[in-house]
Amino acid sequence: MRTFRNELDHLMLAFDRLKNRGNSRANINNFDRVLNFYRVAKSVASMRRERSKFFADDLFGEPAWDILLDLFIASADERPISVTSACLASGVPLTTALRCLDNLVRQGLVSRSPDKQDRRRAIVSLTPKGQGAVEAWIDMANDKMGAIYA
Repeated sequence: MRTFRNELDHLMLAFDRLKNRGNSRANINNFDRVLNFYRVAKSVASMRRERSKFFADDLFGEPAWDILLDLFIASADERPISVTSACLASGVPLTTALRCLDNLVRQGLVSRSPDKQDRRRAIVSLTPKGQGAVEAWIDMANDKMGAIYA
């Protein structure tokens, strides 16, 4: 029931954001696309976490991808993510996660800015380039999965 409630809350947030941009048909069509991106990203992140039920935690390591997925989902939820939270999402030691985060910033996929409520913290978010890259990957994954089930 909690999962259903979270999904409904997200749907309402996404619909309100699109509605506030105007009542154009393009915004309604974009709603399906945005919702699909969110669902795929949540599913991929969940599958990556559940992999540890079958394999040793240290067997796979994609901390940068885990950070990107976490930031993508947080962006859809309009939830700010601190550097510490992004590092925790990576599932690797803090120093490794910070190196990955720095690399993502250098590549222009993630930006870092001071937290307006607490200057001791920094907030990280996807840049438009990072957002576009994750969305492009989701489109590609959907196409490939669709081809399998067609």
